[in-house]
Amino acid sequence: TAHAGYIDRMQMVENHLARTKAFIAGERFTIADIPIGCELSRWSCGMETWARDAASGVVPPLPALPAFPHICDFFSKLQQRKAFREGCFE
Repeated sequence: TAHAGYIDRMQMVENHLARTKAFIAGERFTIADIPIGCELSRWSCGMETWARDAASGVVPPLPALPAFPHICDFFSKLQQRKAFREGCFE
């Protein structure tokens, strides 16, 4: 399914962040983080909408998702950046 393929691609990002321990290109934020961060923002909003719609019975339940701890840490770091918040959430 498309969802399974997306999870596979996010697993690649998770594995990469496990190696870099911080950002896509290493210890510091770079331009490489921007497209991944934007995609994570879009995906996060999509998952929230899916969960809400599933709770009201409009769509099937949300499939199980891997934990992705490195992606969560990465996304939290991005959300601390004013420009990221303004560009992706406002």
